[in-house]
Formats: sequence, structure tokens, C-alpha cells
Amino acid sequence: MDKKKRRHQKIRLIIDEKEISNQFELQAELRAQDEEVTQATLSRDLFELGIIKVPGNQKMYRYALPQSRPENHTKNWHQFSMEFNNFVTRFEAVNNLLVIKTLPGNASGVALAIDNLNMDGMLGSIAGDDTIVIIARTAEDVEKIVERFEKL
Repeated sequence: MDKKKRRHQKIRLIIDEKEISNQFELQAELRAQDEEVTQATLSRDLFELGIIKVPGNQKMYRYALPQSRPENHTKNWHQFSMEFNNFVTRFEAVNNLLVIKTLPGNASGVALAIDNLNMDGMLGSIAGDDTIVIIARTAEDVEKIVERFEKL
């Protein structure tokens, strides 16, 4: 196994077993396992692994592994509702686009929850740190998506 794959495996195990809330804590855990890594490399690793932040039990937020797409629509909607209510600060439709603002560091988790809904008319999403852009086929499709979000 090459060095990067081994490091990714260690990161997954640490995040799965411990409540890690930032890169500094993760870097310390890796160092304790004789895995030296720079902050820049760790940042790339987190991105490549699709690591998201979710509400923690003991800490405000913690890193979490991305979930595979569940098939149950009710579960998808429940997950989305939680993400939406906890992290979305506002949203606005513009033509066939929907711009969603989240608390810093939470856009990717909310976008994943939205993607898992497989909503009709939605072509995809792009997430940054605190902004998501939803691309729909038409302005009418965006209106339908907004109507669903406003019910939350």
C-alpha cells in the first residue's frame, strides 16, 4: 500500500473512532501514529476523502466520513432537514440557479444531503466552504426546489 493510501486509511479510522473538530487535532492524532503530515497535505487529504463537518456530541462540530447514498427517500429528506436547519443561513434563486449560504465549513455536508435527495429538475450542485450553487434545468424547477426548502 502506498504512503497516501495508508495515510487516508488512518484518517478514516481516526475520524470514525474519535471526535476530531479541526486539522490541528487530526494532525496530532496522525503524529501519535508516526504519520507526519503537513497542514497543506492534510487539507488536500480531507478534500479528496470528502470529509464533512457535522454537529458533534462533545464539541460544536466534528469531522465525519461521507455517507454512501441511502436509497430510502424518507431517510434522505430527514438528513437534509437536519443539515438545512442546522447550517443554512439563507438562500436565493436566480434564473435556473439557487445560491445557498451556510455557516462556514458546512457547505459540502449540506450539498451532499441535497444531492442525496435526487430532486427532479436538479442537475447538480457545487459547494465551497460556505456557499452552494444548485443548478436546475429551468427557473420553474428552481421555484419548486425553493418551495420545498421554504417548508422547512
